[in-house]
Amino acid sequence: MFRCLTIVALAAAGLMAHCTSAKADGLRFRNFTSEPVYVAVAHLRPTEGPLSSGSSGLAVIPPSGWIVRGWYEVLPGQTREPIYGRLGNTYYYYFARSATKVWEGSQNFKILPKYRFRFFREDGYGYHNLPSGAEWKGFREIDTGGRSGYTVNLR
Repeated sequence: MFRCLTIVALAAAGLMAHCTSAKADGLRFRNFTSEPVYVAVAHLRPTEGPLSSGSSGLAVIPPSGWIVRGWYEVLPGQTREPIYGRLGNTYYYYFARSATKVWEGSQNFKILPKYRFRFFREDGYGYHNLPSGAEWKGFREIDTGGRSGYTVNLR
């Protein structure tokens, strides 16, 4: 009986370890500030398979090129994961803002400042069906070092 319980406990521990390592995949943003932060992300479309569109759970196959989407609200002390699963690229880009701070960089992408959005930008062709009010913002580069998961700490 004791041996059986030990095996069950070890199996459960192995399952927990598996769940923890699976959670390590994806692109996450952790908010260390005292106010909500809103994040937009940009990345090249993965070369294989459908792309998960985050919390909606829908799969889409956009044209080749860039995918730019936002806004993801990250509350103080919380973590938000806009890109799930193994990261297929080394480089990702983000623009973030709170009431008092902006995280920006030198790679320009179009955003909608007041509304949720998802844009596709084909290399050599530009953006598809941009609504009025879209504006350029400089995004920061994230170098994941080829890891399958990465967390950006917003301070």
